Amino acid sequence: MIAAYHTEDEEETEIIGVSQQKENAITLGMLFVTFIVFLPVQVEGKHLHLVLQIIVTVAGALFLWKGAKSTLTFEKLHFGYIGAISYALYLVHFPILRIGEYLGDFYNHQPLVTTTTLFATFSTAIFAHHIYEKPLLKFGLYDNAYNTLKYFLICWLIFWTREWIVKPGCVENATVAANAKFRNSVYRLEGGKFIDDGFGKSKPPFGHYSYQNNTGFLKIVIIGNSWATQQAHIVRKLFPPSTTSSMDLFSLAGHCIGMHQQDPETEFVMSYLEGLQPDYIFVLLRYVMELQDYRYVKRRDDEILERYRAGIGRMSKTTKKLFLELDSPYKCDEKNGNVSTLDFKYDEPAFLTSNPRKRLRNVLNRCKNCYPIDLSEPFIDRQNQILKTYDKIRKLAYFDNTCHLTDVGLGRIEKPFQQAVEKALNHTLKH
Repeated sequence: MIAAYHTEDEEETEIIGVSQQKENAITLGMLFVTFIVFLPVQVEGKHLHLVLQIIVTVAGALFLWKGAKSTLTFEKLHFGYIGAISYALYLVHFPILRIGEYLGDFYNHQPLVTTTTLFATFSTAIFAHHIYEKPLLKFGLYDNAYNTLKYFLICWLIFWTREWIVKPGCVENATVAANAKFRNSVYRLEGGKFIDDGFGKSKPPFGHYSYQNNTGFLKIVIIGNSWATQQAHIVRKLFPPSTTSSMDLFSLAGHCIGMHQQDPETEFVMSYLEGLQPDYIFVLLRYVMELQDYRYVKRRDDEILERYRAGIGRMSKTTKKLFLELDSPYKCDEKNGNVSTLDFKYDEPAFLTSNPRKRLRNVLNRCKNCYPIDLSEPFIDRQNQILKTYDKIRKLAYFDNTCHLTDVGLGRIEKPFQQAVEKALNHTLKH
């Protein structure tokens, strides 16, 4: 608004001693900056959205200010037409953008959805302007009131008759259909190359993976069962190729080296760690009943605790930091019913004193360079005392039929995963 007032004040002022090329360059540059908001890219970071809004707003103001002094003409770009459809754009952009956000999360193709949303916004605005807005501008007061009332009644009728237009079972059926894709577990191993070195006689997606295109200096090793395979992409996101000289993943179906008894594979990995001496080791796993992770803790001579101590203790001697994933209070059911029944009561005292937690607390207390990764918080609703297993808004499950995280579930744990790692790294810097 200040820029507009300033340009109006200077409209009749003769420009003296000012480089016209400079004014034209600034005007053109600010025009391009205002369009970055339409680029089909995801903006990540705590305050980047706010920063982007400020940059675009300032660029728009500078465009108005410098444009008054510029000799550039924008008539061929038909900006006047954008002004003509601006009210229709204002009306339709928000619902379309909200739908785009939903589809971007649902299909996990944010750039494509962003581009499609931009096209849909302008197409809908043009349609609304020519079919509704422009004809209404030609009508008199009576005709405008009549047409406004007519369209209001049509919208009200659609809302009132939604039970007939959309049958009650449609939403539930669509939810079940959307969750059907979770029958197969998600393993994002982009950038990782399978190494056929005989480790565990495994086949993809398990076994030994070596991540490529490293140009940094950090050496990282990820160890675990199928959950390590699921979460390896999060580690890679935290430590991209520019920060690592090597990054390896060793995973087995069900078992975790150092935590579960697998003698040949254990010695294979331990020898590899002793030779590599990695900077960071990530032990990522799901604790399972079949491997006695939940067996009652003995006061003396607890074989499982001794196995944890021995495995973690040996690995921790080869690295600067070892990150150990804690157990989480997950419950995994078949996704073939009403998803609203999937949540169940959360018992915090029982969870915090669970058998895996007791053992892990003992292990972490004895290991000076070991740090916990607790991913349970995003799934706990303490206010209602329930454990969340699905997204209530989108009705999408966090877990698949084999007790692995879905795409939606993996998205939930990224932030606490990152926070746990950053906390440990900051702890080192302070000490």
